[in-house]
Amino acid sequence: MRAPRLAAALTAAQLALGIAGARAAEPDWDQVGAQAAALLAQYIRIDTANPPGRTVDAAAFLQDQLRGAGVPTQMLAPDPDKPFLLGRLAGRAGNAARPIVLLNHMDVVPADAARWSFPPFSGEIRDGTVYGRGALDMKGLAVAELVALRLLIERGERPQHDLLFLAVPDEEVGGTQGTAWLAQHRPDLLEAAAVWDEGGIGITDVLPVPALFISVTEKQVLWLRVGAEGPAGHGSRPFPNAAPRRLVQALDRVIENPPAPRLTPIARQVFHRVGTAVGGFSGMAMRRLSNPVVWLFADGLLQQEAWSAALTRDTVALTMLTAGYKPNVIPERAEAVLDCRLLPDTKPQTFIEQIRKTIADPDVQIDVMQTPEPAPESPTTDPLFLAMRRAAAQVYPGVVVTESMSVGGTDSRFFRRRGVPAYGFFPVLVSKELTATIHGIDERVPVADLAKAVRVIYETLKTL
Repeated sequence: MRAPRLAAALTAAQLALGIAGARAAEPDWDQVGAQAAALLAQYIRIDTANPPGRTVDAAAFLQDQLRGAGVPTQMLAPDPDKPFLLGRLAGRAGNAARPIVLLNHMDVVPADAARWSFPPFSGEIRDGTVYGRGALDMKGLAVAELVALRLLIERGERPQHDLLFLAVPDEEVGGTQGTAWLAQHRPDLLEAAAVWDEGGIGITDVLPVPALFISVTEKQVLWLRVGAEGPAGHGSRPFPNAAPRRLVQALDRVIENPPAPRLTPIARQVFHRVGTAVGGFSGMAMRRLSNPVVWLFADGLLQQEAWSAALTRDTVALTMLTAGYKPNVIPERAEAVLDCRLLPDTKPQTFIEQIRKTIADPDVQIDVMQTPEPAPESPTTDPLFLAMRRAAAQVYPGVVVTESMSVGGTDSRFFRRRGVPAYGFFPVLVSKELTATIHGIDERVPVADLAKAVRVIYETLKTL
């Protein structure tokens, strides 16, 4: 009887080793990338342009994918056209540990199809690239999170924390019906150990070496409406105090007199970390930007690159102009919208007062459309950040991985205000030409980079 029992035991052991070996085998990342690309293409085809930002079909699509992977889901719908989707993968610690939130927004900015090389909601896959609005901002990251979750489940990996996949409907127009609503009505969903969001990305060519940026803070978003009024009249009789003319003069003063650049602690850290990898005179200069003499020479170069200029100064962009209703009528009112992005330590009210001084016209009105609230910087000692950086370095060997500041606004601010660490990172490494398609024309993401993003997320969550 002993021989059969021994044989059975050996067979069981071999099966166990075989299962363990299969589980330990590296995923076929090319296949994973192809699956993620196909999924992203389907997601892009669901038009969630905001306005109007209808996300019902998008939430249903994501829900089907999560349920198919075995992740329980729940929908919240304070607005029937704009539901939230929650999917929770239970961790080993149960309710003892707060969840890691995988945050993403389903809405995208509108796209003028006449200016694109392909239909913006086609989700076309061509030459190893997925095309369409949301490919980078941020349906691509949502799909990478989703596929990484599926891999964890398929391979029997179970992180310590619950993983909460949270898809929100309304980020692109300020989040009032999205994460801001959650903060007011469901603050329990913002109680997290840490948050993985958008805001950082990898760029090959904005610095002397490629770099991956994990945002730990972001610029403050301040929207101002600037208006001028004056007498209406016939277009054949122009007069100097006409509303459009006064507005244009005020805007010209603002745009031609931008705030002075300065080096914040987070910008100093970014350049120092990259400088250690560059070497030579350029690397030395990047490591010593705090030196007034070095800054004097480097500042002009930094302002020539849009990314580094935004990293080192408060910015003002003229985004909307409204005036007139007939070619031969001088209108009584003209308005403009300024999208101001303030460095984390800039006081909004001080900045507004400086804008008033620059305009130098007491009859030009400035109204605040959206004012920022300060949020603390997330620590680089948090386990999620450390796991992100380690995984990114593993997947992109030799590439600098650094904490950074998002120059745009994200939903992370609602978590940071509550003291929850939040990190923005879409772990793809692309050119600045591609990053310029975010909110621009011909938005797209390479399939190979999408596969690497899945891998970074998977390896990060597996570590946790």
